Amino acid sequence: MNNSIISLLTISIFVLTFQRGVTQDMKEADAWKYMHMLSADEMNRRNEIGKYFQATAPPASPVESLAEFEPMSGVLIRYPSELRFNLLAEITRKDTLIVLLPEDSGSSEKMFWNAIQLYEFDKTRIKMLTGKSNSHWTRDYGPMFIAGKDSIGIVDFIYNRISWGRILDDSIPCYIAKKLKFPYYAMDVVHTGGNYMSDGFGVAASSDIVYSESLTNGLTKEQVDQKMKAYLGIHTYHVVKDPNNTYIDHIDCWGKFLDVDKILIRSVPVTHPQYNKIEAVADYFKNQKSSWGNNYQVFRVYTPNDEPYTNSFIMNKRVFVPVMNGEWDDEALQSYKNAMPGYEVSGFLDSWGSTDALHCRVHEVADKQMVRIKHIPIRGAQGDKTDFTFEATIKAYSGKPLKSDSVLVFYKTDFGLWKSAKMQHTDGDIYLVQLPAFNKNQVVQYYIYAADQSGKRATLPIVGAAAPFAFATSDVFTGIKPTVASCETKVYPNPVRDWLNIEFNDDLISKEISIEIYSVSGQKMEHIEKSGESRIKISMENLSDGIYYIIVTHANKAESFKIIKKNF
Repeated sequence: MNNSIISLLTISIFVLTFQRGVTQDMKEADAWKYMHMLSADEMNRRNEIGKYFQATAPPASPVESLAEFEPMSGVLIRYPSELRFNLLAEITRKDTLIVLLPEDSGSSEKMFWNAIQLYEFDKTRIKMLTGKSNSHWTRDYGPMFIAGKDSIGIVDFIYNRISWGRILDDSIPCYIAKKLKFPYYAMDVVHTGGNYMSDGFGVAASSDIVYSESLTNGLTKEQVDQKMKAYLGIHTYHVVKDPNNTYIDHIDCWGKFLDVDKILIRSVPVTHPQYNKIEAVADYFKNQKSSWGNNYQVFRVYTPNDEPYTNSFIMNKRVFVPVMNGEWDDEALQSYKNAMPGYEVSGFLDSWGSTDALHCRVHEVADKQMVRIKHIPIRGAQGDKTDFTFEATIKAYSGKPLKSDSVLVFYKTDFGLWKSAKMQHTDGDIYLVQLPAFNKNQVVQYYIYAADQSGKRATLPIVGAAAPFAFATSDVFTGIKPTVASCETKVYPNPVRDWLNIEFNDDLISKEISIEIYSVSGQKMEHIEKSGESRIKISMENLSDGIYYIIVTHANKAESFKIIKKNF
């Protein structure tokens, strides 16, 4: 047999054996190594959590916890990993894969390079780190990142699995800080990354195990909140009861911040035993103010069989979603596309569990030289104004100054061409520009761009012109408040080109339903009345590109949805 064929067969057998064999080897060892839970020994040694942890002084104020959807430089995994190589290869297509290897004289590194030969990795985007760890859940024990006055830093915490079995895992944030040269801070709060999400503005959310587990280390709720503010800049901490009723109580098993004012929460059929608790937490967030001043837009993803669709991972302009090769996968991906227009959304199949999927096994690493843009968007109907002020806080963390001619607002009205206006530096990191009033009954779309002298650049929104901020120069439509898809009604796709689908749950099929489409200026474009149908298709071909509002009325209840018509 040809030697090259023999080599190829050998590699193929090795890869298949390795990807399945790691799991089997783990199963034959201790169950906790492949189950996302405490071992029996760890349960008996919970009093040792935090025993060897050395807290540091908090960082100088002000600081802000970075959101997952902010600029990142790479993805941290531990190898051997419970992740398929096609996913890891896809990460390297645009971003850096940081591989944490055990200290074994290079044998694991050789194994890794051999194992990936059949996959399309960009090997220039792979960075190897050698350090001791116990498990592959880098999300749970990996570092939290903060933006300080002059640098991006790492905040460590007491890993809530740090009993006798996983002391090495708890050392990883300090190790990453040293290897990648981040400033390092350590707070003595018992926590885990899978139970933490933040919005980049000082708002965060977790389930209440952050309180109960820190109490075992002698901290009250008030002390936990104080430390979260001192180390992470969290001034508003949404700590809620976990609605899933599982052993793990991690927020990423049922919810996820998608943007400053967007949160995705799983939904289940009314017959599901956790239906009431899941709906209660969704209602809670619907009634909370985001850092942008509006109530959270609560998006839903259907998980009737406890699919782990919320356990996704955002990396710059891409979203990696765990899928199950089931009937609800396409709908789950569409839920993300509706909520995150402009992002590249992809599904990845693996042996995911409802409490252990993609997000649990990866961790973002912040870009310590990022250009960071913060801005409160101008949104909705603005009425009659003589001018519009666009203001942003922009910081170049490379140490190089921003280019004075490269801090811009790009804007356009209705369907015109993009124009730009230079933002002026005023004080500190504040930049602004004032534009004269636009014509009435127009839609203004805009995004902010900044570049520094090191070559770093950024846009806000991060996807820029693909999904800009938008507002209307009219107050005709202020009576309509866009909401998001509920369990009763789904509207997709968004953006839409030709046909808009409106789906109803079984309870509404027999009811009379009224559908109205309005332009952003308040002009009624369509009125449809239907009954006895589970899905209605509406042609959008004759409508101009822009923003529209869909008003669905049924049983004396009105729901409104905002969509974008775009000729792609």
